[in-house]
Amino acid sequence: MEPISDPDASEGAQSVLCVSCSQRPVQVLSRGALGQDEIDSALSDVSPAFSCHLTRAEERIRAQRELDQLQLQMDLLQLDKLKLRRDSPVSPRFVVDLVRSLFDFLETLEQKISFVRSSPTAPERLTEMSSALSQMLSLVAEVQTLSNQILTWKEVRSSVLMTAPTSAAASDPDP
Repeated sequence: MEPISDPDASEGAQSVLCVSCSQRPVQVLSRGALGQDEIDSALSDVSPAFSCHLTRAEERIRAQRELDQLQLQMDLLQLDKLKLRRDSPVSPRFVVDLVRSLFDFLETLEQKISFVRSSPTAPERLTEMSSALSQMLSLVAEVQTLSNQILTWKEVRSSVLMTAPTSAAASDPDP
């Protein structure tokens, strides 16, 4: 991101425009902004849950790049095929190799497409995380209730044990 001056920005603020999207500029105060070291340390402390999602996103991006590369190869093969028909007679060996390559390409393409389609989407993940959070909160409430009951039971038992020897001594007339 590159800083861009914005006439609407307040004095003492700097406007930053994300070049990859069409959002309005984000106002960043020139004082108190994070330094590069702080940003790097925050990025290095990625939680395991976030890291898992980041890994899956990277896999999807990698798969998409491979799909794009395979699409480019298929387009080039089609251009070669058209060129061969126009320019010269085609050798049978070349046709066999081309068909074999085409089938390999289609098989790989189908595998990549099925992988991308079978990958869970972000809304599904958010729903799963939300339900897991609500389950955890209900379990925490249950544990808290049980711990309060145990503490109450210990206090009652302790007071009963404390009063039991004094009442037994009062009812026993023999010293």
